[in-house]
Amino acid sequence: MTPLLHKITSICPLFLLLGAAHLSAQVVASEPFNTNGNLSGLNDGAGFTGAWTVTPAGGASTTWTVSDGAAVVQGVGQNVAARALSISSASAPSVYFSFTASVSDFAALAAHSVSDEFKLMSGSTALSTTNVFSGSSGYRLQQSDAGTKSAYLNANASATGITMTIVGEFTFDDGSGNAVLNIWLNPASSAATPTFTDTWSSSVTSITGIQLARYDSYSLGADVTTQFGAITIGTTWDSVTAAAIPEPAACAVLLGLAAAGWAVLRRRRA
Repeated sequence: MTPLLHKITSICPLFLLLGAAHLSAQVVASEPFNTNGNLSGLNDGAGFTGAWTVTPAGGASTTWTVSDGAAVVQGVGQNVAARALSISSASAPSVYFSFTASVSDFAALAAHSVSDEFKLMSGSTALSTTNVFSGSSGYRLQQSDAGTKSAYLNANASATGITMTIVGEFTFDDGSGNAVLNIWLNPASSAATPTFTDTWSSSVTSITGIQLARYDSYSLGADVTTQFGAITIGTTWDSVTAAAIPEPAACAVLLGLAAAGWAVLRRRRA
């Protein structure tokens, strides 16, 4: 093995380890949904202060289960799943979060709607609410916040199986007593313009948990199945989008180039 090839084979694993350590140091909490079955009592991932609890409203037949890396909600009525964590503004002035959402089953509703939601909570206050809003013309993503601003993130999407990636940034205080929320839908990079942004007066100093919820006041959810994929919460953009970890493919390319160079040198020497 040439010195160059030896160096690359030695350095690539080191880069991967350093990248993973760098990322994990910035990730505050992660929920990969690795264990299939009931969501209630699930204690996967790290960084949370307890397992998932599920609270259905009276008479609701809604269920939250875990299947292949996602939390899945189906059925009629209201059902809230919650998981606690503790993040203070002193330790993390800005908090980033990411997750995916998709609808695997959908039948257009004649009237009214079903709302499946991801919430970033501070006590009983939802700092960020991203909901899959299903109605008569299809479904779309809607975003709202504690500042009472609400807006759609995308056009109607009636096709099922479309995975949407949501990345958020919540800043406790912008320096003038205001909280700031930025939301990106399917961002290409951190340089992308936020799809949703809002600023409001706030005295919130902590994040206390996350919630997944179905709100179905008219019992129309029997034909709607929504999935929320892995949830990551961290202190930087890279920590929740995995950009901080060097791609293994990059090392493979370097190794391939080094091996090719070594072969050329051997042929010349022969």
